[in-house]
Amino acid sequence: ERVAVVLVAAKIGDDPAVLSQLVPAVGGCAYFLRIHFLRSSQAGLDIMPYIINQHMDFLFEDCKDNTSEPPSWEVRWLDCKGGIISAESRILSKNKKDLPDIDGMIRRETRLIAPSAAKQAEIRLIQPSMGFVLLDDVSFEPTYEALSNGTFTQWEIEAEQLEENIFSPIDWTRVSGELDTPIEQLACIRLMSNGPEDSMLVQRFEAKEGEHLQLN
Repeated sequence: ERVAVVLVAAKIGDDPAVLSQLVPAVGGCAYFLRIHFLRSSQAGLDIMPYIINQHMDFLFEDCKDNTSEPPSWEVRWLDCKGGIISAESRILSKNKKDLPDIDGMIRRETRLIAPSAAKQAEIRLIQPSMGFVLLDDVSFEPTYEALSNGTFTQWEIEAEQLEENIFSPIDWTRVSGELDTPIEQLACIRLMSNGPEDSMLVQRFEAKEGEHLQLN
């Protein structure tokens, strides 16, 4: 059985709907915030009747064409007394280049670094009126991973072509060669070199002097 949460701000002028959770954090540690979502204004909602309950028909009809302010996430870093040190946020919106899952949903993965004095993090999911956002999976976990999208679960359209689009994994740069097109969002990739040049996929990240890194 599939479980999802719908965050709703159903009336114009309503305060934003906010879902939040407070978790421990360690200063200087890296975290991955991962969100699997679908906006009320995305066309993908039309192919997901099994997720939208029949009792929410009024939301579906009133909000599916909504073009108002999109939903967003916010992470507040807190000190030992609960005071806000800093905050980071980003909208949850489908880009033209996004390659959705087969059910129309979008994956977002963001790597965050906790400030040195951080003791807690407050993860906030925000839906302004009028609209709703469907959340299928949200996670916030510490990581030693320096790369973004190392699992190759997020893809975008690199180039639109008449017969078949060219796709590439988000946060990676295809320098040369070819990539196998993902099938049903499998978390894998195949580099292909059919010519004289090597097939090369590149990602740059910040490294500190003396830092120990291991390629697995």
